Amino acid sequence: MVWRLAWVDDPLGPGSTEVSWRRRPPGVGVTDGVLLERGPLVAWWDGMDPGSVPSRGRLVAQLHGGLMPDVPRVTGTVVGGHVITQAYRRTGPRSQEPVPGDFALRAVTRAPKWFHRRSGRVGYPDVDRRDDGVLVRLALDGPRG
Repeated sequence: MVWRLAWVDDPLGPGSTEVSWRRRPPGVGVTDGVLLERGPLVAWWDGMDPGSVPSRGRLVAQLHGGLMPDVPRVTGTVVGGHVITQAYRRTGPRSQEPVPGDFALRAVTRAPKWFHRRSGRVGYPDVDRRDDGVLVRLALDGPRG
């Protein structure tokens, strides 16, 4: 598999981990964000202050664009996977936000074709639970341009 990765400030989210990054300036004309490196792992941090990259967070594969084009792709072999079921709290009639740290992981042998949603539960009428993505464990090959 091949992905461009982003580092997000989500210390309680699924797959969160501690990483000591080496910072590298982005390409010419880029005013915010920084490239992060740790061995063969390369990720993009789009925080406003490049000096405040959190050491605890999680890596997210950006499959729908939006990353700088000079972020090297990370290649690897998927060696394990889990579907993430995340709790979301209603914040308004049509808005929700994730409940920090309230998620479950379900081991799978392959990515599902569809994700499921579970509305509310006893004692939590304003919380929806939905399958929100897939957490994969990779054996890294190295970055590619």
